[in-house]
Amino acid sequence: MPEHVYGKISSQLFESNDFLQDMAKFYVDDQNFQDVKITVQEKIFGAHKAVLAARSKVFAVMFTNEVSEKCNSLVEIKDMMPEVVEKMLSFIYIDKVEDSELKKFAPEILAAAEKYNLQSLKKRCVAAMHRNLSVENVLNTLEVVDTYSISNLKKVALKYLVTHRQDVKSQDEFKTLIAVRPHLVVEMIDIQDNIPGTLSYD
Repeated sequence: MPEHVYGKISSQLFESNDFLQDMAKFYVDDQNFQDVKITVQEKIFGAHKAVLAARSKVFAVMFTNEVSEKCNSLVEIKDMMPEVVEKMLSFIYIDKVEDSELKKFAPEILAAAEKYNLQSLKKRCVAAMHRNLSVENVLNTLEVVDTYSISNLKKVALKYLVTHRQDVKSQDEFKTLIAVRPHLVVEMIDIQDNIPGTLSYD
């Protein structure tokens, strides 16, 4: 079969609703072929190594390098909430995450996407954080994007913070952010050069 024809068929297959529905059922209902357990706090998720490895190079390396069968079939995640891991696993299987979930958990899901090298999920989290930027979350957004060096959203968040400084600077988190990440002061001043008004940290 010519390569371009094969590629077209593959594309149609992976875009079909039936395929996604089958994968969703496979993730939720299948127990016969599950060969790895993921534990998060008190929650246990069953999954399939082949699917995880195909979607994440981090999982692929993990399952390839582990020599112990016990270690190879059990993954313990200590730095995430069960809700976040559940959303990440769902995305791995069906390539989808709801806007409502991103609005609530985007920073946490972004951390999971970074840890397991899920670039498509990372892009969706960044887009959601941009879309939902507000006075209430701009400081947390700025901390997250500074941590993961997401430069485009960082510039947007800095500009938003400077523009809304009167509403933001009274928050305790503002002074904490400046104290922990003093380099942001210089970046805020650079942004301020192109925005009317005076930036104050008092």
